[in-house]
Amino acid sequence: MAPPRPLPCPFCASTDLKTVVQDRDCYFVQCQDCQADGPPEETLGEAVQVWNAREIGAPPRDLIVQAAEAPARFTGPQGARSTAEWIADAIRIQLTSKLSR
Repeated sequence: MAPPRPLPCPFCASTDLKTVVQDRDCYFVQCQDCQADGPPEETLGEAVQVWNAREIGAPPRDLIVQAAEAPARFTGPQGARSTAEWIADAIRIQLTSKLSR
């Protein structure tokens, strides 16, 4: 049976996602737009499940710092956004996806 497909990024809504294999038993999902990582898991299926069940919360602190230092790196279809817009979008996306379940 194929593993479930990852849902869009809970921080930036991107569907440009990659499953990363670090070792034989270390998998995680990574957003290619905002570089958010899911927690490492022992199987690909578990990594996707955990990614899809992300809890509501702010983006990781180091990602917020990176967005503040290099906002051009965090662009999407609508172009460059301020750090505040990026964080507000991330929280809105999380709330919307959590409420629609």
